[in-house]
Amino acid sequence: MKWLDANGDAAVNRFIRLIKGLQTDFPRPDHRATVEHLAYSTEQQSAQMGQLGMQASVNPYYHYLLSEAYAVSWLGPDRAAQMTRLGSLERHGVPFTLHSDAPMAPLSPLTLVWAASERQTFSGARGLKSERLSRASALKAVTSGAAKVIGREHDIGSIRAGKRADFVVLAQDPMTAPADALRGIKVEATVFSGTAYPTP
Repeated sequence: MKWLDANGDAAVNRFIRLIKGLQTDFPRPDHRATVEHLAYSTEQQSAQMGQLGMQASVNPYYHYLLSEAYAVSWLGPDRAAQMTRLGSLERHGVPFTLHSDAPMAPLSPLTLVWAASERQTFSGARGLKSERLSRASALKAVTSGAAKVIGREHDIGSIRAGKRADFVVLAQDPMTAPADALRGIKVEATVFSGTAYPTP
């Protein structure tokens, strides 16, 4: 597996060209080349990544925390609104996960689910609907999606016979909790390798 830490579309473009060349010369059906910290990219790049079998790790909190500031000083409002293109990755079949890049975002998977599905900015404005994820897709990205990106989908990431029993017990259903409560849902217990650890 190869990965590249790329915040901008120029770096993503170079990595795509590199993987395309490697796949031409030394084809591998399941190479899992991953763009880490995918922050600004284009719809075309999402399509190319899907065609090449690439994957991505994205911090959706970038959009919440930085898009308005970047709109003023760096990227301009149109490009800043397109930060962390999760919707386009999903449309083009690119496997992806969500990460916190702590301390950039809280170490809280439900905060990432909230940021990806609500796509709210720091001032409370709503971002591009086309780049939002459904809650189901965002939850998948922090569970089975994460397992796939790191090559562990056969052992972890979902609950089924033969996999390690790693999961959490939540105080509310994240699929039905109000948006403003989603990231604050309490973890009541953690089960790790089949052993339960109550939250203090």
